[in-house]
Amino acid sequence: TSNAEAYDLYLRGQAHLRDGTDTEMNPAIEFFREAIRRDERFAQAHAGIAQAQAVKGLWRVGMTQADLEEALAASRRALELEPHMPEAYIARAQMLSLQGRTNEAYQDFEQAIRLNPASFEAHYHFARTCFQVGDFERAVSLYETATRLRPDDFQALCLLEGALLKIGRAEQHAEVARRAMQAIDRQLAIDPRD
Repeated sequence: TSNAEAYDLYLRGQAHLRDGTDTEMNPAIEFFREAIRRDERFAQAHAGIAQAQAVKGLWRVGMTQADLEEALAASRRALELEPHMPEAYIARAQMLSLQGRTNEAYQDFEQAIRLNPASFEAHYHFARTCFQVGDFERAVSLYETATRLRPDDFQALCLLEGALLKIGRAEQHAEVARRAMQAIDRQLAIDPRD
């Protein structure tokens, strides 16, 4: 956007979104909505709404049918404005997954990875979807990539550990569990409230 006010609102929404907790998603959504009121063609703000709604859906906290519809519409609009935006594909894939539309979700996750092979979020959320539907081998592969992209992310390590158990890789499971505990300890040193 060339609208400085819209961009400022977008950055404020991103700060809430980066927090990652369910309580920060509604404020993030409001900032993104305000950014769009200032510039309706601001694709990243539309994607921000979809991403924040997807986080709410991930934790199943306060997610309504209207939220789901808003997320799908926002991701669709973002992709109309910017067809090569991985974040919009990831958010839409998460919403499709929530609806049990696994094949479509897989397609969107794969497109997001094609657009940005270094996207932690694409690999992480795709892995969660794979695990949810019992595609454990693929989940392990995606979680392993996610942990290479962001080695200190404790959630990806914890979920990788569970996926390794599902496919019987006990030795690797123990090593990943140790790394997960170290990552958790580092995170708690940074933010004892986490």
